[in-house]
This record gives sequence, structure tokens and C-alpha cells, in this order.
Amino acid sequence: MSMHPPEVRRRAVSLLREGVGNADVARKLDVPVGTIGWWRSEDRRARGETYEEPTDCPRCTGRIVDRPAYAHLLGLYLGDGHIIAKPSQNHLSGWTCA
Repeated sequence: MSMHPPEVRRRAVSLLREGVGNADVARKLDVPVGTIGWWRSEDRRARGETYEEPTDCPRCTGRIVDRPAYAHLLGLYLGDGHIIAKPSQNHLSGWTCA
């Protein structure tokens, strides 16, 4: 495991605070992207900033669902298969061709 000089970490945090993405900072500074992510989370924690994963989930955000489009997409996904609904579980099942 190699240690990165403090100035590399300071530069990374500075870029992250400017809005540069983890992968771009990692490439620019030749540091593993996981290390950049760790530094970002440590910087947020030190500043008392909480992070919430962004979501576009209709159930979570109250966003209106385009039901016809969703049904079409589900149909494409299932193909010749179907959904099996049981009291304790739901799962997808597909037809197989010999």
C-alpha cells in the first residue's frame, strides 16, 4: 500500500469541492478512484455534511410515472416470460425454447 503525499490529498479535495467527479480527479492525480471516494467522504464528514444518494424513484420522490411507457418497457424486458406473484414472493419466469 502506497501513501500519497498530503499535497496530493489537498489537491484532490480541492478539485472535489469544485465539482470535479471522482474518476476525473483519480485520472488527473494518478490516485485510485476508491481512494478519492474515501477522501471525499472523509472531507464531508469533517465538515459535518451529510450525503444522501440521489434518487429518481417515483415512490420516493412523488414523481408521476408514465404508466404506458413503463408497461411497454416491462413487456420488452419480460419477452415471452411472465411475473409469478405469490403471497410471500414475486419473481420473473421466462419461457424456454428447445
